[in-house]
Amino acid sequence: MAVNVGAMTADIQELILENYYGATGLGYALGRIPIASCDFSTHMYSYNDLYGDYQMTNFSVDVDVASGKIGMIQKALSLRQEALQAGLFSAPLGPIDDAALGPVGVLTNNHSMVLFASSWSPPAWLKTTQSRVKGSLNGTAGDAVHKAYALYLSKFLDAYAAHGIEVAYLSMQNEPSMSVRWDSCFFSPVTERDFIKTDLGPLMRQNHPDVGLIMLDDQRLEMDIWLDIVLSDADAAQYVNVTGMHWYSSANDVLDEFQYLRYAHDKYPNMLLLATEACAGEEVIDRGVVFGSWYRGITYFKDISGDFNNWAIGWTDWPGVVDLQGGPNHAGNWVDSAIVANTTAGTEFYKNPMFYALGHFSLFAPANSSRLEVTVQYGPDQPNTLKLEITAFLRPDGLVSVMIGNTDEIHPRAISIAHPTQGYINLVVPNASMQTLVFKL
Repeated sequence: MAVNVGAMTADIQELILENYYGATGLGYALGRIPIASCDFSTHMYSYNDLYGDYQMTNFSVDVDVASGKIGMIQKALSLRQEALQAGLFSAPLGPIDDAALGPVGVLTNNHSMVLFASSWSPPAWLKTTQSRVKGSLNGTAGDAVHKAYALYLSKFLDAYAAHGIEVAYLSMQNEPSMSVRWDSCFFSPVTERDFIKTDLGPLMRQNHPDVGLIMLDDQRLEMDIWLDIVLSDADAAQYVNVTGMHWYSSANDVLDEFQYLRYAHDKYPNMLLLATEACAGEEVIDRGVVFGSWYRGITYFKDISGDFNNWAIGWTDWPGVVDLQGGPNHAGNWVDSAIVANTTAGTEFYKNPMFYALGHFSLFAPANSSRLEVTVQYGPDQPNTLKLEITAFLRPDGLVSVMIGNTDEIHPRAISIAHPTQGYINLVVPNASMQTLVFKL
């Protein structure tokens, strides 16, 4: 995202960030930071490539300063804070108060936006492949390699804090079940559990007691197995606050995987569930940027609604801004995005329908909103095979927002929204549409 934003003229850079974080934008309250390189980097890099430096004396995030990544995050935080101080949206912790720190276990921090960071790979010299591509950590939990990697992650938090960027949650590994042709590192549920309880968890509690840990950060269909293995061990469970999940295994929600969120909530009700990554255009047969794809927009709406209706507390778009090809991506893993920048011209960008799907939730259910239960009943002439996606929230300002998506590309739906004491609203939901109603009870 920083590479693409940085390729634009100064006024367009400001406008792109304003569209996401500013007073006239979508009011984003959540952000994801890659730790070192990911596939959406121009090249692979770590913050310490000095072989054998187990004390991380050579650690540096200067590469993120040079690329503009840190500067872009600082600007996004500034825009968000200005909007909050103007009385817009809702701060994750209510009024901004630098002296207030939310307890670990609540998705909040003491600044204007909640940031979490995900690692794609340890430094190559710590891995079995001696590369950021594929492989796993050398050795076993508790050894010098694992302790060095834990220290590496802790140093990242220190370094970003020195630039005024406070990270609230740390994910030790993006998609740990994957060993792929770009930055990756394999962990099983057992090896992740052991690394957390032996190395990362104790060090985080010592150095960063107010930073929570995210486990999994992978496909929803893996949640039950990973949760049962990691959380059945009390020594590991004490350090974990959030389970992160991705949507890709559902094939853009062709498969219903929301059952795994219900399983997680019912069995582990104190575990926070966060959608940590989703993007469109990642499938081989439908790859890259497609301008104006309403199908992709309505699919976003369906997934966000489904996650929230099944106990998720946030949803993360990825990767924010792509170029016309769907990158940059050093592995050629092109995707689509809510905002697409013409980095050749540097003076124009495009907002895809996914942008507006995201806006229905980020604008009309700001931070600190509480989801309301909605009971849906279908008449005899409207079978539930033509399902509507409906989610409702009680907002901090006392208003109620009801998001309604009709995923049927042909048939409009006549509906009535009824409250037991306050009356009803009748309306027609057009085919392939998304809309939000805001009202006061």
